[in-house]
Amino acid sequence: MDVIAVPSGPPLVQSSRRPAMYSPGEILRLNCTSPGAKHVTLVWYINGEKIKPQPPTLLVVHRHGSNSTPDTQTKIRYSGRSPDLLSVLQMQLKFSHFKDGPIHIICVAVLHKVYNRSTELHIRQFEVTRLWHHRSSSCMVPHHHHQEAPSLLRSYSSYFIYLFTKGILYLSPVLHLKS
Repeated sequence: MDVIAVPSGPPLVQSSRRPAMYSPGEILRLNCTSPGAKHVTLVWYINGEKIKPQPPTLLVVHRHGSNSTPDTQTKIRYSGRSPDLLSVLQMQLKFSHFKDGPIHIICVAVLHKVYNRSTELHIRQFEVTRLWHHRSSSCMVPHHHHQEAPSLLRSYSSYFIYLFTKGILYLSPVLHLKS
């Protein structure tokens, strides 16, 4: 009788950006971790297409939490307890990735025919808002910089009142009244 240890939970996908928003031309970097999974295979799918996996290498995590710089795609990480499997997906995004809307990414943890769990992530594309002031020149501000809008619009503050709420930047011209 063989005993097979399965992962302690579904794979965890992490992006360095919250929310996960990118533009074509940028480098997408995602981590997929399967906890307590020595013999699991991690497989990536992008918009339904399977990404060819690379063979795993060993990455030892020191007690202080420092580790070597990732230079391969799949690593087995030991932290003194059960091993975790880490897969890194890194690629340059193209316009074609966003042709049907957000990029649909899945990381699947597979262990022979006894275990198959997945986690999904949707990568949205940055959109650009055109901001106008009364002198007919314009400023392009990507949506992901809206939280920085007051500093980006500092030079326009005499022309606009701006309000950023619920992901929308509202602009209203300021009327100068002569006394």
